[in-house]
Amino acid sequence: MAWTAVVRLTYADSVRQPVLWLATAVGLGFLVLTTVFGMFNFFEQDRFRLFCTAGVAITTLNGVFLAPVLAASAVGEELADRTALTLFAKPLGRGAYLCGKTLGVWAAAVSSSAVLAGLHLGLLAWLQRYGFPGDHHHGDDPAAWAWVPYGRLMLAHLLGTLTALILAALGTVLALRLRAAGAITACFAIFVGANVLAGIGLPTTGFLPALAIFQVDDALQFPRFPIRPDYFGLCVLHSLLYSSGCLLLGLVLFKRQDLA
Repeated sequence: MAWTAVVRLTYADSVRQPVLWLATAVGLGFLVLTTVFGMFNFFEQDRFRLFCTAGVAITTLNGVFLAPVLAASAVGEELADRTALTLFAKPLGRGAYLCGKTLGVWAAAVSSSAVLAGLHLGLLAWLQRYGFPGDHHHGDDPAAWAWVPYGRLMLAHLLGTLTALILAALGTVLALRLRAAGAITACFAIFVGANVLAGIGLPTTGFLPALAIFQVDDALQFPRFPIRPDYFGLCVLHSLLYSSGCLLLGLVLFKRQDLA
């Protein structure tokens, strides 16, 4: 199918972008530094709680940053230099083009986040075995092991990728009418606005995504707050519906846009 070729080409181009490698390297550095920050807490369980939530936040923000940046760059450049015209000369619809671009940049952002998530889980296993820097070795004492919710952490990282999917769709659509810098700025403003409104208890009125539902810090810190399957399904449904709505709106705008 033609749209799958767009996904592959967009993914291949995105993983070659220096910004992806830079963001991944910065995320890796922050994860390593977080192990040092844990020494400022006297209680071992609190150290693990800090590292669990901080690792998920770093991975999520990595995807939130990369998705709109890569989407705005991929779509904006092709429309600016008229490269997209060669694609539409083939049996490729504009809707398939938008979907392919969104999925391609999202896959690239997820690939970067997967590296960070893998390091996060690996560091947690290492810290659980040997302790934080400066701690005494306690790997042979199971009673001293802290509670680490590995299953919930993997679900939390998956929820972070759903946030990146929404930002990828927004970046793709906004790049149709705005320059890359404007589209990226608008995406970040939407991300901040949605979280601020949720933080002060105000509804997003349907225009902004409900990004707060993807944050499950309580489930990572306290055993009595599990991530229920129905809640996880609701998050998946919201990300798919909101992303699809963005792409449908983008398709309406794209059909009215003259590329000649």
